[in-house]
Amino acid sequence: MRRVLAVVTILFAAAPAFAQCSDADKKALEAFDRAWGDATTRGDRAALQAIIADEYQGLGPAATQSKAAVIDAAVQTAERNRTNPAEAPRLAYDSYSSACTPNSATMTHRTVATVRVDGKDQTFQNRSVHVLEKRGGRWQVVANAGHALDDQGVLAYM
Repeated sequence: MRRVLAVVTILFAAAPAFAQCSDADKKALEAFDRAWGDATTRGDRAALQAIIADEYQGLGPAATQSKAAVIDAAVQTAERNRTNPAEAPRLAYDSYSSACTPNSATMTHRTVATVRVDGKDQTFQNRSVHVLEKRGGRWQVVANAGHALDDQGVLAYM
């Protein structure tokens, strides 16, 4: 947990030193993130292989995840959701904020997930922080950190 907070703190502290993203850069980064979300939802292994860098680190409250673990989990979840679409979460992404240089970017956004719990829809929110690098003219995700935006998640960020 301290490691995640340290990474997020460093990223936000360094953000003013980054060149500001143009509106076109911000739109391209948001489109990249939405494509990543769509590939994750579909369980598109080939697309995720291209989007996620080989040295990817997924920093979560429980453990650090590798590229392979994240992709395998996405594929398994997509397969499970295809067999039971009524129970699949409905996701919406908003509140994007980006800072970038020509070859690196830090992006945050909110994810709103509506899921069926005991037969009733419930909504949960999550905040993600992505670190990307441009390689060979295309963006790749090198790190990700995220937390629920419940009371505990907000306190963790504070």
